Amino acid sequence: MKYYLLSILFFSTIVFAEQQPVLAQKQVFFVEQKIVLYNATLALLQDKGFIVNEINYSLGLVKASKRTRYDPQSKDVTWRLTTPSSQFINISLSIRDIGNNKFMVHATLNHELWGIESSLLGGGAKKKLFDTITINDNEIYSELFSLLKKSILIEENML
Repeated sequence: MKYYLLSILFFSTIVFAEQQPVLAQKQVFFVEQKIVLYNATLALLQDKGFIVNEINYSLGLVKASKRTRYDPQSKDVTWRLTTPSSQFINISLSIRDIGNNKFMVHATLNHELWGIESSLLGGGAKKKLFDTITINDNEIYSELFSLLKKSILIEENML
């Protein structure tokens, strides 16, 4: 079984293995307006160093990514939140109105490992995606939703 030590996003360092499906990827939030939830989501992601790559308000989609860096000095496979590198943490958030000022937020996190593939025939080197690992750790998703809840409170108080 593979184990990874991952310090991602804004969460504490967590060891995780290939696991059962995550149960905590969804949470319901109560907000007066959908835009409050979007603004809180964007603020949280940007505060934590993510670059927002895509926003589709009508479909309820937010996608963001953050570069990470492998630490070869560590005895474990660890990932630091520094640049430059060829490894990314991606987050996709789906925000769906379920009525009565309730919104279902579904989050998916994955870790992309990129590298350089060179050709022996003189074709040069090109960037290649080597692996994508879905992050399936309930603690990470719980922390994400806890921070989102705090971000919503801040956003609501700004109105």
